[in-house]
Amino acid sequence: MATFEEVLEKFKDMVWLVAIRFAPSFPKGLYDLEDVHQIALLALFNAYEGYDKNLSSFSTYAYTCINNALSLELQKVRAKKRMCPSQPVYLTEQEWDCHAVDDSITPVDELMVDKWAVNEILNRLTELPQAEQKLIYQVCVCGRSIRSVACEAGRPYSSVFKQIEKFKLKMKEELSYEM
Repeated sequence: MATFEEVLEKFKDMVWLVAIRFAPSFPKGLYDLEDVHQIALLALFNAYEGYDKNLSSFSTYAYTCINNALSLELQKVRAKKRMCPSQPVYLTEQEWDCHAVDDSITPVDELMVDKWAVNEILNRLTELPQAEQKLIYQVCVCGRSIRSVACEAGRPYSSVFKQIEKFKLKMKEELSYEM
C-alpha cells in the first residue's frame, strides 16, 4: 500500500470537501474550518491505519471514516452545549437582600442565600483543598447549578453532587450548634 503522504496527496480534495460541508454545522467561534479540517485529516490517518484490503475500496472506507469522525465530534459538541450553559449565573445584590431566587438559576433548596451563612461558608471553605473550594463556592455562593459546575470541572455530576451534599450536611450540623 502507498505511504500516508501519498494517500494524503491523493485524497486532500475529498478531505477539504467533507470538512467544508461539515464546518457550518459546528458552533461559530468554537470551531473554524481549519479545526474541522484537522479532525478530517486525523480521520483519514485512522482510516489509513485501519484499512483492510478485503473490505471495500479505500476511498469509500476513508470517506465513511471522515464522515463518521466529524459526525461524532459534532454530536459531542452539541451534547456538551446542552449540558454546559455558556454563561454562569450569579445572584445580584437585590436577590441577596430579598432572598428572591429565580427558578431558572437553581432550585431554592440548592442555594444558601443568607449572608451570615455565606460568610460562615467562606470561612469554612478555607479549610478545604483548592479544587473543592472552587466547586462549593460556585454552587453555594454564586448560585450556579451543580451540573454546570461539574461540566466545567470535567467531573461526573454524581461526584460533585455528593461532595456538595456532604459539605452542606457538615455546615448544617456545625451551624446548628452555633445558634
